[in-house]
Amino acid sequence: MSLLKTIRDETLKRDCDVAGILRMCKVLAIALESRELELWAGHELNGYPEEVPPPTYRVLKVPSKGHFSGAFGSGLRNADIPIHVLPEDFQHIFRTTALKESVGALQELLRRSDGNFQVPWPMEALALYGDAMYEGLHCVQAWKVLTAGSVHGVLDAVKTKVLDFTLELQKAHPELMKDTDTQSDKPTQEEVKNVFHTTIYGSVGAIANASSNFSQNVSVEAGDIGALKKLLKGEGVPDLAVAELEEAMEQDQDDSKKTGKLGPRVKAWLGTLLLKVGNGTWNVALETASSLIPVAIAGYLGLSLG
Repeated sequence: MSLLKTIRDETLKRDCDVAGILRMCKVLAIALESRELELWAGHELNGYPEEVPPPTYRVLKVPSKGHFSGAFGSGLRNADIPIHVLPEDFQHIFRTTALKESVGALQELLRRSDGNFQVPWPMEALALYGDAMYEGLHCVQAWKVLTAGSVHGVLDAVKTKVLDFTLELQKAHPELMKDTDTQSDKPTQEEVKNVFHTTIYGSVGAIANASSNFSQNVSVEAGDIGALKKLLKGEGVPDLAVAELEEAMEQDQDDSKKTGKLGPRVKAWLGTLLLKVGNGTWNVALETASSLIPVAIAGYLGLSLG
């Protein structure tokens, strides 16, 4: 188990390779028999799939800017976009951006530039709301402004979470830092799970829900709708929303069988889930909504998000 010490020491280096640390975490996950750590490290290394919302430390608050045109050659360039003019249910989407790229891609992005980056708005948003931002002007181009510092912050958050994970295991099992590797040194899966949720997901609400229910989540068997409904309702998802998910899964059944992935209606339901959780409408822990529930749904459908 001296691998744990190696990982801890690597995180303390100023210019450490975050991707390299995560690869060691995948090896450690196999040794500790931690599916949670293995999945998390895999998503950080490969990027988060479309159907898996990223953790909260990858969701950044950002401003938006745009170019505007008006009559008789009037216009504005690089003007701040007043998000408050958008419908309330959509403001959160344009106040934040989710970085789903791999840590390697983020590292490469920073190597190429240390300035600001642009995340374009969808053209559909401009068609719907482009005339509502400035009187007499239409928004012809809009983007979210992502700073290099915020990307650095995401990479630093990943590194710090790995450090916290190793330190918590070290406190509970100092023998893991020794070069010897015996079966008696190995912590239980429950211990590793609790440490993982405490250090990686961090928030109190997420820990209380995720640590107690993750085992149920990953054990939802294909076709066991009763287990899935019990899990969702136990996490605070309203009955009506559970019924809507059941209908969406039924409608997506053929698509999911063909592609081996979550269908468009289920993805839309997951998007609504995050929106409702984000604005406080539904009392569900954000990490539960972003990580545990998608895996539970995939388990019911016989799919894998790994």
